Amino acid sequence: MLENKAKPEDILEFAASLAAARLVTEVGSTHAPTAMDAAKQILDRTQGKAVERIAQVHKFEGLPEDQLDSLIKSRAIEAGLIGKPQSDDDVEA
Repeated sequence: MLENKAKPEDILEFAASLAAARLVTEVGSTHAPTAMDAAKQILDRTQGKAVERIAQVHKFEGLPEDQLDSLIKSRAIEAGLIGKPQSDDDVEA
């Protein structure tokens, strides 16, 4: 038990240990949803929440670098992010 003038950190640690003990006892519950929820909470807290992993394949994978550069430049020009490059014909002497 805690002393009358316990520090907040001590109170929190004590309460956390009680909560953990309660979860552990709930895992053994005969009520399946309660047991599953307790097990999930324990695993989430000790192992981290489950994360879905998705393998992504880039649609331009395998495209030669010069073609990829050209594609990026043309899309940037279309979006107005960069100006159209000047050719030798466009430059006045």
